[in-house]
Amino acid sequence: MRLVAPRVNHDAHCHVADFADALAVINAYESAEIDTVCVTVHPAQFDALTASGLVEAGSRVRVVPGLHPAELPAAEDQLSRLLELIDVAPWVGEIGLDGVDDALETQASQRRVLSAVLEACVKRGEPEKRLSLHSRRTSAALLAMLDGYFPGAVLHWFSGDAKTLERAITERRWFSVNPAMAASRTGRQMLRELPRDRVVYESDGPYAWCSGRPARPSDSGVVVTALASLWEMREPEVAGTLNVNWSMLNGRA
Repeated sequence: MRLVAPRVNHDAHCHVADFADALAVINAYESAEIDTVCVTVHPAQFDALTASGLVEAGSRVRVVPGLHPAELPAAEDQLSRLLELIDVAPWVGEIGLDGVDDALETQASQRRVLSAVLEACVKRGEPEKRLSLHSRRTSAALLAMLDGYFPGAVLHWFSGDAKTLERAITERRWFSVNPAMAASRTGRQMLRELPRDRVVYESDGPYAWCSGRPARPSDSGVVVTALASLWEMREPEVAGTLNVNWSMLNGRA
């Protein structure tokens, strides 16, 4: 009988508030002692979630402010609130660029928001702030905006081409990877190429799926199993590697 793959101690990118059973998901993270970055899509969602009492002070589930590029330009008026929240947030997410809507107004708004966030991090003396970055169809443009700086930048569900991946690896970017990536041929090829010391786990639930349902806290074993095969390592070694990476990313190693 095959043993269950070991799980990791973190989830670097999860939309906890968007689960229909958000409280149950939060409790599952707490009971499993999983450090979780609960990203938000705009500051209004961040404020509502923190005011709801669902996530208690000292929780392993950390709610972080963000402004998702798909919410732009409609939500650009929330940028000033996001910049206020950056002062007290060790993480920011979800932010970035998205190339699905290539309208000039949309792309300009996304660039204004991301530029403002990056500039705010520099002005506050925090270029190492952790940033959970969306880059669908815009990976090259995103890396160009980072311009080799921001060592805490994490490329969430990265899907760039070979040339862009090579640049990201050369710049020592972090990558957060999820069960949906492990389930596809292109995703597995990407996972094979990633540097082992720059990878952390994410569920991206409920938007990434696993076994026909939204990814849950317990699904990190799927990624561990895939990486063990692709990297030719034992599963406990992979889980341990991801956990060490998580500590390093958060300045605890």
